[in-house]
Amino acid sequence: MMARAQAGDRAAYRRLLEGITPFIRALAARQVRNPGDIEDIVQDVLRTIHTVRRTYDPARPFGPWLVAIARRRIIDCVRWLARTSARETPFDTESETIAAPRCEPQGNGTGRAGSA
Repeated sequence: MMARAQAGDRAAYRRLLEGITPFIRALAARQVRNPGDIEDIVQDVLRTIHTVRRTYDPARPFGPWLVAIARRRIIDCVRWLARTSARETPFDTESETIAAPRCEPQGNGTGRAGSA
């Protein structure tokens, strides 16, 4: 399918991406537990595949090419997540100092907002 996608077959490219997405998700899930991070990694891998798709040689197997790209991007993303999480401070709402907004509608006391 990748060779057909390289030749401009959009339907083959869509099927290819839809077919490899669960595999990429499974690879990412082995390294990361947060579902949001997994989906970010999957999107990053798919974007990378799109960018470097011209480097695929149709005379060679597709699987090893895909796995090499996916593993490299997953490792890069895991490293990035580790670096950013080490610098971030979790947001604790219990120590919030700003009062919560009032839930009452603003108005002239009739219960309808904007009445004058």
